Amino acid sequence: MAELRNWFLSTVDGVLCGHGDVYFSEKIEDGKSIVTTGVNEITYLADRLVIKTKHSVYELPYAYHRQVEGIDTNVIPVEYLQGKQEALDISRWTEGAVDERREQEKAEMITLIDPAVQNAAVLRFSHQSAYYYLAMLVKKANNYIYTDSYTVRPGTYKDTVLIDGTIPGTHFAYYPEYGKIEFFSWDKEFDTVYLENTGIEDLEFITPKGAVTVKAGSCKAVSK
Repeated sequence: MAELRNWFLSTVDGVLCGHGDVYFSEKIEDGKSIVTTGVNEITYLADRLVIKTKHSVYELPYAYHRQVEGIDTNVIPVEYLQGKQEALDISRWTEGAVDERREQEKAEMITLIDPAVQNAAVLRFSHQSAYYYLAMLVKKANNYIYTDSYTVRPGTYKDTVLIDGTIPGTHFAYYPEYGKIEFFSWDKEFDTVYLENTGIEDLEFITPKGAVTVKAGSCKAVSK
């Protein structure tokens, strides 16, 4: 089966397409960069997505996913696609649907912040997502900034993954062997950081304020 490496998914003129370098194709030379025709179906496997277009089938290993930042607001976060049954509905990724989802998530995360707190961050996690991390929201005074983009790089301990760029001065790591997140630091300007768990399993965090367990479907505030 053909495989895409260095890949990402995005909507092009309202059509969900795959982007990447193709390998093992009977029709295309290895390493050639392509944009697929419209995706008609997505299947989830433990370590990859499988997408079907009108004439082709491609495997998209999570290990070869390319994080795209600041290029195309219609890029679909693989962390959202992975394990999300509603993503099977391709219409969810038509033009405007991605922005609608992000606005909905932003509104949900705003409700978690105590109105009296002026400087705060909400970090959304789920065990169903790659590296557990989903999105973040920053509140400074009365301004809110939401993003589901971040930078991932290999760690030095076994399969550790370091995650940067969620909020300035905030860095944390995902330890797949232990199923936990460890924060090395977070922006000292924040009076409160809210750790939200949208999954169905409890999550463990090691924070600058000590170990924190966040129950499934709940949120825990960690203050200075």
